[in-house]
Amino acid sequence: MTKKLYQTPKIWLNLKSCKIIYEAFSQKLKFSEPLPPFNDRFPGKLESILGSISQTYGGDYLYPSVLDAAAGYLFRLICEHPFYNGNKRVAILFTDIFLYINGLELLFPYQDLYILSTMIAKASEEKKYKESKLRALCKQILIDYTREITEV
Repeated sequence: MTKKLYQTPKIWLNLKSCKIIYEAFSQKLKFSEPLPPFNDRFPGKLESILGSISQTYGGDYLYPSVLDAAAGYLFRLICEHPFYNGNKRVAILFTDIFLYINGLELLFPYQDLYILSTMIAKASEEKKYKESKLRALCKQILIDYTREITEV
């Protein structure tokens, strides 16, 4: 079991960190087409997703663990489309960096995670599965394919 996965995040994603991450890695995420500029997105959507993941109610986080938050970032960025293009690639990138800054390494191969993200997006769009099932799938992938980063 990976203890850090069940701890409260030490660092959350915010708009400034997402812009830095996006600009640092966007050239590496071209696949068949380039990502558009960071500011070329739907107004307020990314900010809403980021804010809701780190939101509290009555002093308790709505996404209380790194696992909950990472699954939330992955699922919501895939399905809520804050960008005009590249949402699945960005969801994977932001989730991976979020895990990393919280002491975890994502072991699921990027290409495979992209394929899975495409399936999640399509299933969500077509309402083939309940949202709770798709969120649970995101969580299970993170449980099965993360490990704590150890010092060398």
